[in-house]
Amino acid sequence: MTAGLRALAAALLTCLATPASAHGFGQRYDLPIPLSFYVAGVATAIVVSFLIVGLFVREVPRAQTYPRIDLLAAPLGRWIAASSLPQAQLVAALGVIFPLVVYAALSAFWTLRQAQRAIGHLR
Repeated sequence: MTAGLRALAAALLTCLATPASAHGFGQRYDLPIPLSFYVAGVATAIVVSFLIVGLFVREVPRAQTYPRIDLLAAPLGRWIAASSLPQAQLVAALGVIFPLVVYAALSAFWTLRQAQRAIGHLR
């Protein structure tokens, strides 16, 4: 299996992912502390984790350590990159970016609705 087919298979498999009910969304909120304390604790935990990573991860990666893919080796890549086809570049960019933006927006909306339902039990 070539690297391109593996990347395509990985991209298609991500479309099959189902939402995870992480951190109790969809369940009743029953903490013995106010919600503001809970949110402040979560924010503090995130900040502290970034500080730890920033303090202890000091190694600079080498310039050539990551894998590279030559997009111009494929005919489609050369066709999109041709300077005489700016419309092809726009179509290719929209063809990739637009579905991802729509998917992200729909996922965010659905997750927000689930969170609102979970927190709605508080009132």
